[in-house]
Amino acid sequence: MRLGNTYHSIYTGLLSLAPLFLLTKTASQGVAVGLLTFTTLMLVVLIIYPMRNLFVPAYRILLLLIINSTLIIILSIMLEAYAYALLIDIGVFFPLIAINGLILSRGEMLFTEHQLKEVIFESLQLGSAVLLVFICYGAVREFITELVLFGDVSVYTGISFPGASLFAPEATGIAIFNTSAGALFLLALVYAFMSIINNKYFANEKGQLEQG
Repeated sequence: MRLGNTYHSIYTGLLSLAPLFLLTKTASQGVAVGLLTFTTLMLVVLIIYPMRNLFVPAYRILLLLIINSTLIIILSIMLEAYAYALLIDIGVFFPLIAINGLILSRGEMLFTEHQLKEVIFESLQLGSAVLLVFICYGAVREFITELVLFGDVSVYTGISFPGASLFAPEATGIAIFNTSAGALFLLALVYAFMSIINNKYFANEKGQLEQG
């Protein structure tokens, strides 16, 4: 059942991050957005869990929002200093991570969890899954539109890298997926794929319960 709860948290969390998917046009941006979400999630866990018994229940959500917003501000300052081009590309919707359903639900669950190992393991599961989804989404979108992978690495890191491509330089991809409509269509395919996995998982779980 914990796996089902973890999956549900991932699914709802990604729904609330839909605007960031619109901005994720390349694999590099997918890595960046996924890592920022992963970092925020793990920092929330490490900050809140040791102090969970000190928080008054009525103010838990408020404190979660304050901590999340503070972390986002700190990460924004770091991006402005070391990756300004990336901040320009994703900065408009970057604060959404602070009020993301995945982060808030994970933070809320920390108040009822008692095993540190389980907390860290489940948080790593959530963060890794979101990171993987963003990387795959950005890579697929970049490959479809530009026929290249990690073609913008030099823009964000200053490292000279032409990008990985199996096609001739003059080849062109499907430009429509570089638009908002194409991004939403691709995002719908991601959610459809996740729904299929979800249905198969719960069907198997139901069958096992009936046999038991």
